[in-house]
Amino acid sequence: MDPLLAKLTLAIPVYNEGRFLREAIGSCLGQAGQILLCDNASDDGSSEICAEFAANHPEVTHIRRERNIGAFNNFKEPLIGCSTEYFCWIGGHDRIAADYTLHLVRRLEDNPTFALAAGTIQHMDEEGRLLKGPIRSVFLDARKQPAPLDRIEALAWHLRDCFVFHGVYRTAILKQAWFDLPCLGFDRILLFRVGAIGRMDYVPEALLHARDFPAMRKIKQDKKRRSEILTEKGASPMTNFERNFHLAQTTLSLAHDDASLSRAFRIIQKIRSRHHERRRYRKIHILFAALALFLLSLLVTLAIY
Repeated sequence: MDPLLAKLTLAIPVYNEGRFLREAIGSCLGQAGQILLCDNASDDGSSEICAEFAANHPEVTHIRRERNIGAFNNFKEPLIGCSTEYFCWIGGHDRIAADYTLHLVRRLEDNPTFALAAGTIQHMDEEGRLLKGPIRSVFLDARKQPAPLDRIEALAWHLRDCFVFHGVYRTAILKQAWFDLPCLGFDRILLFRVGAIGRMDYVPEALLHARDFPAMRKIKQDKKRRSEILTEKGASPMTNFERNFHLAQTTLSLAHDDASLSRAFRIIQKIRSRHHERRRYRKIHILFAALALFLLSLLVTLAIY
């Protein structure tokens, strides 16, 4: 293992990831000086897999929760206790390519003012089949966003895939950006807050395979599912208000004169419109699908007669 990686803590939050967990942990071995398996009271065999890796690999630590503390706190705890210079989260159902973390840590080492280095995202389904072309977050290019409001505007306009959240952070900046409010879209808010503090950069050769669940999860149900697992049981249902509010708050905090305030307002309008645009486009897609079914049934009827 490259000596630089001793400066990195890699945390894998785990809750009932048994089907994918061996692949996820296996891909991380040798990619960090410390690997924390944060087991949120799993009951599907994930705990046994975590214990097995911890017993066989000295850099792996299995942290078993006695009760489910919610996904938010399971992400938070390893960061709060982190003492290394760099930090990274990897999903318990995702996997990283060889030297993923090394490419990212090297970029941060070479650029002391950078807060986050993120790589290329390749989506896959439950069986590991590639779903679409790789997502190259070139908008993060640090040379193009030297000022905080530049970075916030780039995130507002171009961030579609929040898997850059699983890049490597400078730990001190990530702790400074953290805020204690579980909410939908927390990853997007945290990226905004990190971008407001330090520069971010895209490292194309670092590859993360991100797992989607097209066969196991339905889009309409996913918001409810995320809301339920984010906090401990019994918490109030969540809306997108907290996300939009904190994105707007971060944006406004960077305004220092009339020109930057006007720019901040334009960015906030973009933040607000994206949610409504997404809903409108979804309705349009449903309308076109219904129209296509109607035309198909009409053609079938005409063919019969």
